[in-house]
Amino acid sequence: MVAVVPPPQGPPIPLDVDPPEPHAAAIEAANETEMPLPSDPRTFFLGGLFGLGVLAALYVASSIILPVMLALVLNLLLQPAVRLLGR
Repeated sequence: MVAVVPPPQGPPIPLDVDPPEPHAAAIEAANETEMPLPSDPRTFFLGGLFGLGVLAALYVASSIILPVMLALVLNLLLQPAVRLLGR
């Protein structure tokens, strides 16, 4: 025979009590973290130049990056088969 134990009863939660409001400091900190968009066009041009520089660096390094990425992907794909054959 299995005995059923009722769950423990905690103190009742009053329904007419509003949840606590967040502190004013937390609201102010959240508002400070929002950064406005830059209005200077030089900022956008510098971002574009940075993006082009990253793409150029990836193009130049593709002879190194491509084999390494291919090796990582093949390692992940073939690892279960290697484990199975190792047993």
